[in-house]
Amino acid sequence: MINWFPGHMSKTLKELKAKSKLANLFIYVLDARCPKSCINPEFISIIKGKPIIYVLNKSDIADKEYVTSVIKELNNPKENVIAMPLDATKSNTSNLIVSNILKLMKTNIVKNDSNNVKFVFRAMVIGVPNCGKSTIINNLLGKNVLKVGNKAGVTRQTSWAKINSTLEVMDTPGTLYPKISTDEIGYNLAFVGSINDDILDLVDLSYKLIARLISSKYCTIFEKKYDIKLSDYHDEEIVNEYGEVVKVSFIKKIFIQIAKNRGAIIKGGEIDFERTAKIILTDFRSGKLGKISFY
Repeated sequence: MINWFPGHMSKTLKELKAKSKLANLFIYVLDARCPKSCINPEFISIIKGKPIIYVLNKSDIADKEYVTSVIKELNNPKENVIAMPLDATKSNTSNLIVSNILKLMKTNIVKNDSNNVKFVFRAMVIGVPNCGKSTIINNLLGKNVLKVGNKAGVTRQTSWAKINSTLEVMDTPGTLYPKISTDEIGYNLAFVGSINDDILDLVDLSYKLIARLISSKYCTIFEKKYDIKLSDYHDEEIVNEYGEVVKVSFIKKIFIQIAKNRGAIIKGGEIDFERTAKIILTDFRSGKLGKISFY
């Protein structure tokens, strides 16, 4: 079971619970490649029924059909919940978020206008690590103010950012939950980079990713990307250098072929396993493998 819940996340959860009373609504960022795995049960007590905008970020490299179905499932305007796809790296996408904030806050706006009260809306931006929270806030600000990075754990403290005279947003550290409930959720989060690579066996993770892809509807694009015919690969037993009979999985054989195709070979003609694993994971995370989402 994959679990990653360092001390700063426990501290963050306590801080979010304390500061949540300052928020009028929540911008809940989900990675569109595994949106349901990104829903943190620890956030239930933080949100406490306040309006939510679910932002399925990185939708440009996710499975459009699946993203659409999740948005339909999450969207519930009657309960002040709006779900939307987003590519936070594109300019002016902030307009989409702001327009949805105005929809959710419409009653408050009318009430304050009638009383001639200038009200500043505060939105707390929450989500798992590396889902794009800081990128979204930078987009809202129109400039790169907050530090971002394509890895988990870049943001380590909460901070308010003033978007305009009526809107402020709080950036928060990416936060997981103390115990990830299933292997599937754990690997989904690891695949997309929401769990720190430094604590993972990247070779094993890449094996798991290969297995997931070739057993899904994405097997054809996998074959095309790596110039591999899956039907050519099968488990087999070999005799190793010690005279022992060992089983070699077809997943490992596919991995080795990818290494050869991509030139991940070290001195002596041996496979560079670490480099190959990083190639496969980077291909997926960057969208080079195609538009993929895990259920």
